[in-house]
Amino acid sequence: MRVIPGPGAALKSLILILLASMPAFAAAEPLTLAAAERLALERDPGVAAARAESESLRDMGVAASQLPDPEARAGLVNVPVDSFALDREDMTMLEVGVTQRFPAGHTRQITNRRYERLASGSDAEASDRALMTRREVRTAWFELTYLERADAVAVEQQRWLEALLSAATGAYASGAGMQSDLLGARLELLDLRERRLMYAREQAMRRAELVRWVGDAAGGDLILQFGGAGDLPALADLERGAASHPQVEMRAAQAQAAADNVALARERYKPGFGVDVSYGFRQGAGMDGAARPDLASAMLMFEVPLFTRDRQDREVASARAMQRAADSTREQALRTQLAAIASAHGRARQQAELVGLYRDEGKRLAQASSESALAAFRSGSGDFMNVITMQGRAFGVRERLARAEADLAIVRAELDYLAGSQP
Repeated sequence: MRVIPGPGAALKSLILILLASMPAFAAAEPLTLAAAERLALERDPGVAAARAESESLRDMGVAASQLPDPEARAGLVNVPVDSFALDREDMTMLEVGVTQRFPAGHTRQITNRRYERLASGSDAEASDRALMTRREVRTAWFELTYLERADAVAVEQQRWLEALLSAATGAYASGAGMQSDLLGARLELLDLRERRLMYAREQAMRRAELVRWVGDAAGGDLILQFGGAGDLPALADLERGAASHPQVEMRAAQAQAAADNVALARERYKPGFGVDVSYGFRQGAGMDGAARPDLASAMLMFEVPLFTRDRQDREVASARAMQRAADSTREQALRTQLAAIASAHGRARQQAELVGLYRDEGKRLAQASSESALAAFRSGSGDFMNVITMQGRAFGVRERLARAEADLAIVRAELDYLAGSQP
């Protein structure tokens, strides 16, 4: 007999099903900056492309260091054309042979080394791309953090203004206020709403930029906060590490590869050579009736680089010019790196001072000015619009503090990039 479950059993089953399916509907964890950086590096095609190029160059280096493929041959030699008989003439034979060529000097070893240096340059390019990706993600993240904090200040200021406007409207209705005060407060409120619309537009732009780097995860909840905490590294320490930055290392690898090109050009003054070994199968018998013996041959072939003025000499001169160009490019990259480090370090130091100024004296002065204006208004010696102006300045100091903190975090991210701090 089939048992039909009662309502209680059915409800229990439904609850169990819902509980089992809850993880699938659970809200995604808010995205942190560290997680955003990891996602960006995993998704960045530029890093993957540079690493693939490095792998390709190393494989090419291994291939270039091998001997050329031997050349094999097989054919008929000295066949009489009147009869095409293979056993009539003494020198008629079926010959098989093999030729192996050897490049001049140390060409293979130098070529392998050159490809390895080019691969090291691609590794440095991948590292530089990873550093740039982290810097761009951080910049967008800190801009979003600033916009969120600035909008929060604007929301608080808007509520304060709306409450003040409501009180002023009541006072004006009772004959205790002035119409100009109401109009001034409404204009301030209009400006504030316009500013919030601007913040919303910029937030959408920055979030779209972040989506470019980390994908749809940037469209969810973000744990927005500023970085750049801690002591500023000494300028001398940063400058000492400039030569090891991936940008400079990439140019150094190219300069080393150019030096290998010079070495390769010089190797062409040396002769390449080859070895040829063959074996001939003969048929028929000689005049004495004995079977004709087979014949073996071995030959050594080599190049004779006699006319070097318009070939080898020109190749060496060209390679040396390219080496000088590569050395100059590396030197220029190092100088650019040092200048960028000095500039970013100076801006970071100034921004840190500005943040300290706003956090301490700026907030204190703004609060004191606001309280003074409000006290004067309550005592009848102050004006209503002065209260709005001074309180607006107090809110403005908080907004400028958020801007200064964002700029400090951004310039610290730039310093991390210039210092070559790996993600």
